[in-house]
Amino acid sequence: MRITNKYMLEDYPRLERKVALQDLYLFDIQNGRDPDETEIQFNIRGQLFRASSPTGGYVVIYYIPDQGQTGNTQIAYLDDLNRELRDNHSEHTLNLRIVLERLTIARNKAQQAGLGVRR
Repeated sequence: MRITNKYMLEDYPRLERKVALQDLYLFDIQNGRDPDETEIQFNIRGQLFRASSPTGGYVVIYYIPDQGQTGNTQIAYLDDLNRELRDNHSEHTLNLRIVLERLTIARNKAQQAGLGVRR
């Protein structure tokens, strides 16, 4: 795909949202904010930040490296990542989907507790 000015202008809102999320993560880390929840499933560690925010929180996914490999990090809004993986039932994404499901449950519990919803 050739990067054109039209493509860059059309893709700008997505990039702006991604940069804003990274700025928020850096702000949280610099100010010593701890994650609201952490889940580990085999080689994937997910951390949920700002679970009670109107955006539904964001997650930082760490792909823990195997021996001799380098890890990788992904930052995304929890709902956006769930939406992306909704139809992907591959065994290659199973650990990530398990972590996201557990973080979604933790987020929902935190939001219900904040609203005073009782079961």
